[in-house]
Amino acid sequence: MNAPILTIERPTETTERPRRGRHRRPSRLRLGRVLGALRGTADKH
Repeated sequence: MNAPILTIERPTETTERPRRGRHRRPSRLRLGRVLGALRGTADKH
């Protein structure tokens, strides 16, 4: 039971880690742009 669980957990962790790291950066940039746009429009209006 330990062998299949480890093999199943390892690939998920390796695939999730790079995906999360890569997706976190664009998501933060998008959120930053959206927040900046909302703040800019709020300040302008």
